[in-house]
Amino acid sequence: MCRYRTVHGEQVFIYHRPACAGDLLGVASRIADIYDKRNGALEFMVIDTAVSRDGVAVAVLCSPAFAEEHGLNRSVRVRAQAMTTDRPGALTGDDVREVVGYSMTREAVQQVYEEAGISPTDVDVVELHDCFAQNELITYEGLGLCLEGGAEKFGCDGDNTYGGKFVTNPPEGLLWKGHPLGAIGLAQCTELVEQLRGKAGKRQVADARLALQHNLSLGGACVVTLYERD
Repeated sequence: MCRYRTVHGEQVFIYHRPACAGDLLGVASRIADIYDKRNGALEFMVIDTAVSRDGVAVAVLCSPAFAEEHGLNRSVRVRAQAMTTDRPGALTGDDVREVVGYSMTREAVQQVYEEAGISPTDVDVVELHDCFAQNELITYEGLGLCLEGGAEKFGCDGDNTYGGKFVTNPPEGLLWKGHPLGAIGLAQCTELVEQLRGKAGKRQVADARLALQHNLSLGGACVVTLYERD
């Protein structure tokens, strides 16, 4: 669903996920549209921010022999993975996207697509690091899920959720469930493995075979991982 709200007397485009995704948080699609001309500062609202929370996630690392002996499900594997770090432009440039990891994301995912021999359109489900509402939209473009500058249309067309081109953040991401720092990466991994195993319940993406995970820390590193179901 798309609508507009007034910010300092100007109409600003707001994007809401479809009701089936249950997201109640509004997202401003263009950073330029929420620029506060009175003091020259970007206006980030509380509703655009993932709340810091306590959380825990656990993974058991074991040998193939241990997994086989205990009957563990081994149907999902890591197909490709890449890590990138900030470039000088994050500190010296004038593109605000660089501060929140746009180029780190783009470089990491391009390495993953190349290593796996796939394109973005082959991906079925995505977990991305939406620590701020604006980050989610920027990351759609960074991961190649839509063209640069196309995040607004991508969201309004419903191509980021069930029935669209991709399903992003099936459990609603950090904006919905909070931001438990150290637990985020494993929580994303768990969700995607459950999706590929067909164990995600009402969140299940039908026939999911390839899942993409995006995690970053600002200032800064980015890790992108591609999971595959046998």
